[in-house]
Amino acid sequence: MPTFKSYNQNQSMLLPPDIRDYLPKDHIAYLISDIVDHLNITPVLETYTDEGAPSFNPFMMTKVMFYAYTQGTRSSRRIENKLHEDLAFRYLSANQTPDHGTINLFRKNHLVHLEEIFAQIAILCGTLDLASLTDASIDGTRIKASASRNNLFDEKQIDRIKKQMRDMLEDAQKIDDEEDKRFGNSRGYNQLPPDLADPEKRKKKIKEIQEHMQKLNQTKGLIKEKQKNAKGKRYRGTQCHLCPQKSECTKSAYRYFQYDPELEKIRTEMRQKLNSNQGKQKYLERMSDVEPVMGDIKENKSFTHFLTRGKPTVLIELGLVCTACNLVKIFNWIKKKKKLMDIRQLNTFARV
Repeated sequence: MPTFKSYNQNQSMLLPPDIRDYLPKDHIAYLISDIVDHLNITPVLETYTDEGAPSFNPFMMTKVMFYAYTQGTRSSRRIENKLHEDLAFRYLSANQTPDHGTINLFRKNHLVHLEEIFAQIAILCGTLDLASLTDASIDGTRIKASASRNNLFDEKQIDRIKKQMRDMLEDAQKIDDEEDKRFGNSRGYNQLPPDLADPEKRKKKIKEIQEHMQKLNQTKGLIKEKQKNAKGKRYRGTQCHLCPQKSECTKSAYRYFQYDPELEKIRTEMRQKLNSNQGKQKYLERMSDVEPVMGDIKENKSFTHFLTRGKPTVLIELGLVCTACNLVKIFNWIKKKKKLMDIRQLNTFARV
């Protein structure tokens, strides 16, 4: 007969377990915990007041948020679930389980000065020779916003909506004129739609249409103002319909081209720099420095779209994922070099 190891799900432990016994000794959670313990999070502490019930410790909440973003977990509800199910989360939170509302409010209200904490971690990367604090490389990528398509309009869409509303008002006026000729002042109750029969409702509806038209006009004005202030004059081709290569150039009726002398001057200077020997070397370094970061953010951290709305909270969300990238970079460097972070290094970093 085969023999098996003892298996009993109802067996209680004689002594309370230590979660650290179940995590690998080189787990990234330990590094995040040590780094956050030595961060200056005064900007976060200053967002709290002495009113109400005691809050969760901001050091604990910061650790949980940083670790969550290193794992590509950004949803407050998923973080809440992880605090119940994941050993690393439970270690960082010391078995405390804030709900998703508390997690979301912490991210929104208490991490408003995250850039200062991000700068401290960037300095740590510099002290470990993981990053240069003198050269800055930039790159662009597209990340989807959390916005309703029904509330996003360009100038053409605004003009189309305004035309539809004008047509509706003109049609309504024509009908009113025809009915006045036919019925005079003896218009009956049933000649109006039920929702417009009441004078107060009718006035409210007209006011709503007028306010909507006003908002559309304001939005169109902002678009025109931005276009007026953007990158130089805009030119349009005049013989596009006669050009044999039009299909390869543009799908519109005409090809548009914008020229800004100042911008073109900057581009020319940049081309000269990039074509120099030093510029070519710097460009090669930039490709290996910044492009992998974008790939890591999108592929490994699953950061292809924002979960929050509004510029302040979007900047916090972006700051968290960038901080997570730096923490993972530090962790991977330590594992690669087979070194442990000396507490003296962290103390020195904290003083910096």
